Amino acid sequence: MVISCPSPPKKIALQIAQRQQYVCPVCGESLLNDEELHLHHKKPKSQGGGDNYGNLQLVHLYCHQQIHSGTISSCDLLEPDAL
Repeated sequence: MVISCPSPPKKIALQIAQRQQYVCPVCGESLLNDEELHLHHKKPKSQGGGDNYGNLQLVHLYCHQQIHSGTISSCDLLEPDAL
């Protein structure tokens, strides 16, 4: 699992991955496929979102780029309960 941008403490990243059942909430693919992972804020920091556990998700680099380019809406992301 390669995590970047900015890298959370490994313990938190592992907790987030476990909460997500090791699945990317954007594409539904495994987080354990050697793709670079990024930390995504469900509610952007610019809109008052924090770095708290409940506001963070791990997503693949390409998936993260799709979110921020507007290709995918945050509303379309899978929630952990749906995985």
